[in-house]
Amino acid sequence: MKIRIKDVTVVGRNIDSARIRDLVELQTQTGMKLPEIREAGKPGALLTAPVIAFLSMRGAGHAFTWEDALDLSLDEIRVVVEPGDRPAVQEDEQADPPQPSGDSAPDGDAPAEATASSARRPSKRRSPGSPSK
Repeated sequence: MKIRIKDVTVVGRNIDSARIRDLVELQTQTGMKLPEIREAGKPGALLTAPVIAFLSMRGAGHAFTWEDALDLSLDEIRVVVEPGDRPAVQEDEQADPPQPSGDSAPDGDAPAEATASSARRPSKRRSPGSPSK
């Protein structure tokens, strides 16, 4: 993935893909420790764009400071979509995918949830011919 910062296009970097030297420099310039930087760089966080801009520009060899990153407007940072890029997944979209209803499942099998729950507790169903209470 590439990003465009003002008029410069660079490879997009995040905390996991950044060079260690750039993470150390980010810690030095911000006074934040790595866990704080991770929190600040999460999708949807206020400092996500400046963290990505700083790490991307530094990774491309530009003399870019934290102050430069903070001075950017969100309009000055754009994702450049290239063939083969995976679509971005928002944090709230990473939740478990919807499960099929308990009414039916492919090939007529019982849904996994029903099978697992019935294995844990005895069935309340009575077999034909059993006495009722």
